[in-house]
Amino acid sequence: YYHIIGKYEEKPNILFIKDFPSFPLLAHADILITDLSAISYDFLGFNRPMFFLNKHKRSSKNDRGLFIYRCGTEVMPENFDKIFNIIAKTPQDHLRDIRNDIYLYTFGVEKPFSVIRQEILAATETEDKYPQR
Repeated sequence: YYHIIGKYEEKPNILFIKDFPSFPLLAHADILITDLSAISYDFLGFNRPMFFLNKHKRSSKNDRGLFIYRCGTEVMPENFDKIFNIIAKTPQDHLRDIRNDIYLYTFGVEKPFSVIRQEILAATETEDKYPQR
């Protein structure tokens, strides 16, 4: 990371954003291009196209660590140089439902704070559930 910053930070067309919350940036992004990052799950909330750079050629069908790849288009290393053509030619509308389903599975349905508070209080009540020994 620091090697890349040192090499490119003086370039006028490259900006490294450090210590900045990701959500404001994601809100303005039309697509996400990533390898394998937790930010992919954050981006699900926007239900926009995602492209995954599978730089180690892992099996997205068999590797549970690549579960998020089903929410977008997988790009293999031999196609990295064609990424702009892949983005331009790949329809993404058919993935809207799966992105939404995985978002709901991961984060759940949004609830008001008052409901969350009641659920926490109910879950932490110990009377009669765990008698003292």
